[in-house]
Amino acid sequence: MDSLVVRPYEPGDEHAILRSFNLVFGEMGGEGYVDRDLAAWRWAYLDNPAGMRVHVAVAPDGTIAGHYAALPVRAVTSVGPTVFAQI
Repeated sequence: MDSLVVRPYEPGDEHAILRSFNLVFGEMGGEGYVDRDLAAWRWAYLDNPAGMRVHVAVAPDGTIAGHYAALPVRAVTSVGPTVFAQI
């Protein structure tokens, strides 16, 4: 694990994120699993008007070994506007 670098998302990481995500969840996702595609990822994160919260763990060969992506959601609460994050 010492060789992994944890850092914020950088433009272009989405391709490696999707490869790793679809590999892992495709193997254990069951009969109804559908691979995530770039359009869905872009809608949820890059094009999200509430922002983006994504970090990745990158192996020396550039493989995304893990990612932590939160889907920011704007909300109005009793104490005023805020942003929640769905993990």
